[in-house]
Amino acid sequence: MEYEEILKLSTKFEEIIKSALEQKYRGDKYLDEKDPFKQYDPLFSFNLVEFCDLYKKSQKYPDELLERAILYLFDIKLELYFLYEVDMGAYNTRVIDVGYDFSNPLNTPHLLMTKYSTDQTVIVKSRILWERLMNFVYYLETGEELEDKVSRKKSKSRVFFEYIEDKDKLKFLYKHKSTLESFENSFRTPEVHKNSIFRAELLGNRKIDIWEQNQMLNLVRIVGFELWDSIKSMLNN
Repeated sequence: MEYEEILKLSTKFEEIIKSALEQKYRGDKYLDEKDPFKQYDPLFSFNLVEFCDLYKKSQKYPDELLERAILYLFDIKLELYFLYEVDMGAYNTRVIDVGYDFSNPLNTPHLLMTKYSTDQTVIVKSRILWERLMNFVYYLETGEELEDKVSRKKSKSRVFFEYIEDKDKLKFLYKHKSTLESFENSFRTPEVHKNSIFRAELLGNRKIDIWEQNQMLNLVRIVGFELWDSIKSMLNN
């Protein structure tokens, strides 16, 4: 696919995202292009047309990598939309705003189950988001698929972090290795592969406190609010 076609596809993708946001917020939040809130909104700042333009100007990476790289970015931005605009918003609209009892959640058992369901969704999709980020970065740097490097002895995350460990320009990602490992150990591995952390809390065998609840959101916060400028800087380093 030629650059003009990739740019056209990226523009179409951004227009779809913007239309979805305008429908959700009835236009109010997204009509004013100069609204200062947008500099903090990952779905506004994480701009794929901008990335295409920077990629073309930088000439840092081969032209033939752009098509696949931008498709990986599509996947990342889709996941950001799912998490920020659908799933994380459900905490308010489907749990808190309809009477969730923080002091004694079993007084509102359906709302408690709704909260658990939302928590589980955020855990799994946060890990999907990070997987897509690793796929993108590894492909951009090597021209190869990270999935092809996985073996019985090495997981995708292990292959990825071993690759970026000594890359100065990728330190912005390597510094989050311990956060990802903690997320895996505390949430994703038990919930997906072992015994549910929510069942354990429901039966009184553990307590998910406010600190731990915030940790569930770590991966999506990192991608949404910390990484875009660093990703763009890869094109110039």
